[in-house]
This record gives sequence, C-alpha cells and structure tokens, in this order.
Amino acid sequence: MKKYPNEHLKEVEIVGFAGRAIDIQLVVYLLESAINLEKIIVNLCAPYVVGIPCPRNIRTTAEYKGAREAAMWLKEKQLTRAEFVIM
Repeated sequence: MKKYPNEHLKEVEIVGFAGRAIDIQLVVYLLESAINLEKIIVNLCAPYVVGIPCPRNIRTTAEYKGAREAAMWLKEKQLTRAEFVIM
C-alpha cells in the first residue's frame, strides 16, 4: 500500500463540513496523506447552496456554530503547513 496515496493533491475543498466525527476524520486523513497539499478549504455550507453566498439565517444555527467550532479546532491543531481556509 502506498504510504502517501494523495501526494498529487495541491488543493482540496470540503463542502458541507458539519463538524461530525466522520468529517473531522476525513480532513485529518487528507492532511496526513496529501503531503504536497498547499491549501485546504473547509466550506461549512451545505452542497445545495454552493455558488451562492451562505444564507445569513444558516450562520446563526447551532449546527453551523458547532461545525465552525470543529473547523477552528482543526485549524488550531496545525496538522499541516497548508493554508487552512474556513468558509
């Protein structure tokens, strides 16, 4: 098995990050396996609103705030040298 199976990835966007354990595991996996990663974007809005600004009423929900908190926790862990962007 290849040690770094995603070494070709330079930029990744996770859309619909909800802060659940599976979301966090996916991001950690990518950060560990994509050694050439330059930028990771964690988009907290659901996939159905991609391409339009995230509605303001969504940003006030407990789910959105929890997802943002989980994303901030990941960013603070500094698991990578890649730029970590939270949208």
